[in-house]
Amino acid sequence: MTAPIEFIVNGFVSGFSGEQRVIGRCGDVSIRIGDVFDKLEDKVDGSKSVRLEVLAIQAYGRSLQELGFGMTGTVNVCGEGSELIRPSSVLLGTTADESVSRDSASNSATVQHA
Repeated sequence: MTAPIEFIVNGFVSGFSGEQRVIGRCGDVSIRIGDVFDKLEDKVDGSKSVRLEVLAIQAYGRSLQELGFGMTGTVNVCGEGSELIRPSSVLLGTTADESVSRDSASNSATVQHA
């Protein structure tokens, strides 16, 4: 089962390759490289469909595979709708790996075996 993810945007930097560096805070479920945001909510423009894949994550001066719930950091995204990102918008989506359960209470990701 996929888990909902969200990233609250504080700012962003546009790259030449179409990649956006989005600065903000992770919601209640951790975000990993490969996750996809499919919706952007904005106070001014409302809800818009996007398709933005997480390419990289940075926090505390390091590159990470996962940004834990409530952590602040930067996620690099690329895809359709990146031009709609602005401060105070919220990126919403689902986790990329259905075999991984992300427990927001313990801030960890665990693999579920069948």
